[in-house]
Amino acid sequence: MLTLAFDCSTSSMSIVLIKDTKILGEKNYFQEAKHSEMLVLEIKNLLDANKITFDDLELIIGTNGPGSYTGIRVALAVLKIIKITTQKPVLAVNCCEVLAYKYSQNYSKINVAIQANGEEIYYAKYIVNNNLEEVVSPMISNVEDVLLEIKEDEFLCGSANKIFDKHLLKSNQEDMILAKDVAIYGQKKFLQNKDSQDILPLYLRDPKITKRK
Repeated sequence: MLTLAFDCSTSSMSIVLIKDTKILGEKNYFQEAKHSEMLVLEIKNLLDANKITFDDLELIIGTNGPGSYTGIRVALAVLKIIKITTQKPVLAVNCCEVLAYKYSQNYSKINVAIQANGEEIYYAKYIVNNNLEEVVSPMISNVEDVLLEIKEDEFLCGSANKIFDKHLLKSNQEDMILAKDVAIYGQKKFLQNKDSQDILPLYLRDPKITKRK
């Protein structure tokens, strides 16, 4: 399945073009990226470099949060435009399930803790049976409450340093949301469902709005 996937949920940005599990092209920006200026241009550059058009794609996947309000808005706007103009199937997946799925072959209970603003944490929990099952839906929490939720024998992944420092069974480094992981998980989810889904954001807080003076 020829798939384009991307993530803009943080200040970083990741884009991949993948055929089943073979990566045809990938771009990761680990520093602060200007999503609204870069995403469409870099997608086009990636497709052009592989002599592929939007009409050739079989699936387009983006992340819908939790994370940066602006980044999520940009990603979902691009998904909607591609869906309208090409009539290709599109899918939005959340960042927590993408991270959990990456480790689902090795662990049966997976906690995801992603640093939000200040002392806040985006948190979710999954168990692995035949599929990835959501036990705690993505939510905003804090260090103390998340530490109470995670048991010693449960795996932890994500990017919340204060929680990582106090837990033993964890991924070895901070987890950036990579488009290749978005693609692999999204393909599996799409093949199970076979239908495009509504492109809805996963906002866990209201956007910051500056009042007009």
